[in-house]
Amino acid sequence: MLYSRSRARHRLARRLSWLIVASLTSVALFAPGVTSSALAAPVITHPTGNPSCTSLGYEFEFKIDSGDLEERTYEWDEGNPVVSNWDGQSITISDLSDDGQTFSWSSTIEVSAVLVKAGVDNHNLYTYDPPVLGDTGLTRGSGQQGISHVSFCGNPAPPPTNPPTNPPTNPPTNPPTNPPTNPPTNPPTNPPTNPPTGGVGGATGTPPAATTGTTLPPTDTLGDASAAPGSDGWRLVLLALGGTLAAALLLTPARAVRKDR
Repeated sequence: MLYSRSRARHRLARRLSWLIVASLTSVALFAPGVTSSALAAPVITHPTGNPSCTSLGYEFEFKIDSGDLEERTYEWDEGNPVVSNWDGQSITISDLSDDGQTFSWSSTIEVSAVLVKAGVDNHNLYTYDPPVLGDTGLTRGSGQQGISHVSFCGNPAPPPTNPPTNPPTNPPTNPPTNPPTNPPTNPPTNPPTNPPTGGVGGATGTPPAATTGTTLPPTDTLGDASAAPGSDGWRLVLLALGGTLAAALLLTPARAVRKDR
């Protein structure tokens, strides 16, 4: 009876181990990655009046000054219906609903806010922190007749942080001006002509380059071997764990079934 229970536990443990291997492999291969949209869900507010990007605190505005949106790419310098001071920006409208009141967008430069204006109040202002390159499902505020225009807002990219602020400004200005002018003029003229003839002494000095073998690489490159893994490195970790466990199961034979007499 005790042997039967032990054998049953052993079989159960192996089955659970194979289930863990399958789970690790499935997660590593099929789990979705983290996207920027998941990290930057918009905050939706409802300003009133006739706000603009400038009045909302942004420097750049790309305004599609028409409620009749089209599924196409709008350029900052194309003219009517685009009014923009945002050099180089372009906005692509897609997924436009049948009534023209819901849309998706993408941009070439990151956008910090989108104002969907309709009527005189209850506009929808989508604010993104950090800025994004697109979003889906934007629409007007509830209870409004229709979109009057859409403004995309942004600010200049921040400058690089922590630049060197205090480079050396006073290099040495007084190098030695009086090097020795009278080196020894009478070196020994009669070096020993009869070197010792006894046993050979130990080799001294540095071997010439031809006899030293392969030159060692610079030490400042050794750290490059530990470069950080990419954003999907966790998948490789899971696959490695699953492979290790599977190998252990394959190399560990199942207990032979002993027939009771």
